[in-house]
Amino acid sequence: VSKALIHLAVPTITTSLVMTLHNLIDTICISYLKDNAMIAATSVALPIMVLIQAFGDGMGAGAGSYIGRLLGAKEEEKVEKTVATTMSMAAILSTISLIISVTVLKQMIGLFTDDIAVMDYAYSYMRILTMGAVFTIFKQVCTFLLRSSGDVQFPMKTVLFEIVLNT
Repeated sequence: VSKALIHLAVPTITTSLVMTLHNLIDTICISYLKDNAMIAATSVALPIMVLIQAFGDGMGAGAGSYIGRLLGAKEEEKVEKTVATTMSMAAILSTISLIISVTVLKQMIGLFTDDIAVMDYAYSYMRILTMGAVFTIFKQVCTFLLRSSGDVQFPMKTVLFEIVLNT
């Protein structure tokens, strides 16, 4: 059990840690510009991105758990339907998330700061990040779906590649 736990836990923990590094790397790079408002903008953006990521996590965790049980019961046809349904829901939720983010982004940022300079920088930064929200949600869903089938290495490697690409 301990060997299986380590085999599954280490890549999962690594994936979560690497995802947290995105914001940290962005903050470090922006800090070289010596503008406190720009640095603060990355902190303001973090809760919004975590919320978007949580949509993917929620769908992926639920579907992954169900798929794991279906695989154990050898019900491959239901697995295919569940994956198709989950991916369709991810597409719908991604689109809704993108629309909401674009239409009320300034108001969302206003929940976290009232500093005009920080709001402006956070808005510019978040406009770029929210365009990638569709991919964030799909990545989270796919990560859980792959884990549910027992593949923990590929999701970890893709997230490591993603952090290198971001850097």
